[in-house]
Amino acid sequence: TLEVLHDGPLEVSATAVNALAVVSKQVGARIRDQHNLRELDAALEQRNSNEQSMRERGLRAAAFLDHGPAVAFMKDLFGRYVYVNSVLCDRFGKPEQDWLGRTDFDLFPSHVAEVFWETDRRILAGDKAISVMETVPGIDNSGHHWQAFKFLFTDSVGARYLAGMAVDR
Repeated sequence: TLEVLHDGPLEVSATAVNALAVVSKQVGARIRDQHNLRELDAALEQRNSNEQSMRERGLRAAAFLDHGPAVAFMKDLFGRYVYVNSVLCDRFGKPEQDWLGRTDFDLFPSHVAEVFWETDRRILAGDKAISVMETVPGIDNSGHHWQAFKFLFTDSVGARYLAGMAVDR
């Protein structure tokens, strides 16, 4: 606290002028810091709101994918599964952890995996979505005919994935 009471002209020494200049700079810096802090708080609040919206959007998408009739999956550029929905796990009798990080060659007979990989390579090379009928052995080893829709997906950091959905015909 600085309090000055004086009735007449006041002589101020050079040292006092310098001290007042330093205090003035400190006050200005403090005001700027408070302004910057308010801006950061507003930006953080907006980010938290955006993250909450994204979480809710993700939950809605997951609910839709896990309760619809289609199997859904995503693979990295090496053909390893990075996402499978619960419908796919249920239809093939394998939990999610049995899929993630594995390729079709780890999970299906080689002649089936070859067909999948050929289709996947066409999509990866052409950057085009396709719809294809694929025959896949089920839990009972009988052939099921799946109408599959496969496409490329690029995430927010630029990583590319092959994504797909399929329904048993």
